[in-house]
Amino acid sequence: MGKRAQILIYFVIIIITFFTYFNSLQNEFINYWDDNTYITGNDLIKTLNFSNLKLIFSSFFFTEYYPINLLSYAIDYHFWGLNPLGYHITNVFLHSLNAILIFKIITTMVNRFSVASIATIIFITLPVNVETVVWVSERKNMLSFLFFLVSFYLYIKYQKNENRYYYLGSIITYIFAILSKSSVVMFPFILFLYDFCFTKNRLQVKIINKIPFFIISIIASIIVILGSEGSPAFEAYQVNLYPRLLTTLRIFAAYVEKVFIPINLNNFYVNYVSSSILGLEIIISILVLSIITFCAYKCYKQEIVIFFCIMWFFINLIPVSNIIPIPHWIADRYLYFPSLAFSLLVATLFDKILKDATPSTISYKLKKITSPLLIIILIFYSSLTILRNSVWKDSVTLWENCVSKSPNSALAHTYLGGSYMKKGCKDKAVIEFKKALQLNPRRANALANLAYIDIDNGLLDEAFKKIRLALFYEEDNYEAHNALGVYYMSKAKYNRAIVEFQRALELRPESIIDFHLIYNNLGLAYQKEGQTQHAALAFSHASTFR
Repeated sequence: MGKRAQILIYFVIIIITFFTYFNSLQNEFINYWDDNTYITGNDLIKTLNFSNLKLIFSSFFFTEYYPINLLSYAIDYHFWGLNPLGYHITNVFLHSLNAILIFKIITTMVNRFSVASIATIIFITLPVNVETVVWVSERKNMLSFLFFLVSFYLYIKYQKNENRYYYLGSIITYIFAILSKSSVVMFPFILFLYDFCFTKNRLQVKIINKIPFFIISIIASIIVILGSEGSPAFEAYQVNLYPRLLTTLRIFAAYVEKVFIPINLNNFYVNYVSSSILGLEIIISILVLSIITFCAYKCYKQEIVIFFCIMWFFINLIPVSNIIPIPHWIADRYLYFPSLAFSLLVATLFDKILKDATPSTISYKLKKITSPLLIIILIFYSSLTILRNSVWKDSVTLWENCVSKSPNSALAHTYLGGSYMKKGCKDKAVIEFKKALQLNPRRANALANLAYIDIDNGLLDEAFKKIRLALFYEEDNYEAHNALGVYYMSKAKYNRAIVEFQRALELRPESIIDFHLIYNNLGLAYQKEGQTQHAALAFSHASTFR
């Protein structure tokens, strides 16, 4: 393929990607789902100089060490400030770069232009990838996959040409992948899989040239453990081994369903823990996984590409399978890496039907409907993706969608209530907070937010009762301490208010919503006490979190 033809293909891939995600460019930041932590309230990204870069690369950001991801936000902030358009353009462009790399890798591996083209378009339009592409905070997924794919491509080139510079490049880009997101730690096993399926290397060679990659993965795993130590989000999801293993089976099967039938997608899934092997979900999951295992066994000698796809899919799911507990049981974003395998699998099956179609075969009978069916699938995926983009328009649309699909989630109702409050819809917020408390009476955030509204309405005694209850259930809840500070302000007890606002700032959690508000409250309290210098400093901090 000539250079001009390649450039044209890459241009077409970029056009298709931006067409599929065009309506996401208008989306706002999702400040009730991490964008406030990574972007709008993150001082680290607001100065692009050497001292700040040194800080980005030398410290944990809460429980994470993903400096490449933070660097990308700092570059965006330098050019765009807090205009979400620029961040969304970057995300969509990264998705198109990953699609280009997928096209190159598949072309190199199977040498079939049709397979590479179909697989690339499926990857671009797959609805489960919306969460990764349109949610700015999940850029780390795309960045890590970008370097993952570059490293994999260079390794393939090394195997074909035995040029050590390709091998060195593969190691270096794998380090960049790790510095973007640690879930790429299964990469050495993907290299083993590639060798097993597509090379004739002796076992000794296969093992030796993976050693640097395994060392990098081990170091990355140690860093993740150190960062996660004591994290409440990590501890909250530790479930006993037996139900966790059962749930892992269910999760694997659920991911298969989500790529094949990408409907009813959600940003927060609930009720995924299984405790009995006789449960209907577990029985169905075991059946589905058994069929897939049988297919992998049958394809091992006859259809090595299909075998490769099945193994790639499940190997990349292992870090997020909850065998080792992670904060979320299941999430659409965890399918971004495995979706390459699904895309290649579908493309291979369609190509096989068209290629092997002779008058005496089933393929020949299917040939007439194959192309129209493929077009229908791509239109179906594209339409679902465009519709899903609009769900992520802002915090309200996202959590309204989540509540409609998970009506029994106290977290979803709390976050929707908070999103309504940000928009000034207090009546709607009250309804959601009360629903959250019906589902979970110990939900401290919902109690604290209701207290804010009571204070605004002059119901100080009611507000104080809710704040005390919130702190009884969760004494280190920053929103409850901030609400108590606001209560003391309304009682003209400014010294007490200062103590509570300072305590709220000390308790800064990963999901903090309004750092600006707390600093502003602190500034007002200092101002009331006549401490003008302290007030000016607090207001200065508040302005950086607008």
